Amino acid sequence: MTIHTEIDSRFAGRGLGGVLAREALDDARARGLSVLPYCPFIRGWIAKHPQYADLVPEGHRARFGL
Repeated sequence: MTIHTEIDSRFAGRGLGGVLAREALDDARARGLSVLPYCPFIRGWIAKHPQYADLVPEGHRARFGL
């Protein structure tokens, strides 16, 4: 199984991956869910936006480098 975030190449470079990440994480927060960021893009996005790191359970943050 491959776990990754993908945007159609015709739309690359427009920041849509970031929009997707923010919306998905905001939705997870609103629903009271936790996140395990196995996808490298989402993991990197959370690292760049530490206000979302609390979505990753504290006991798993080191595993994901957060």
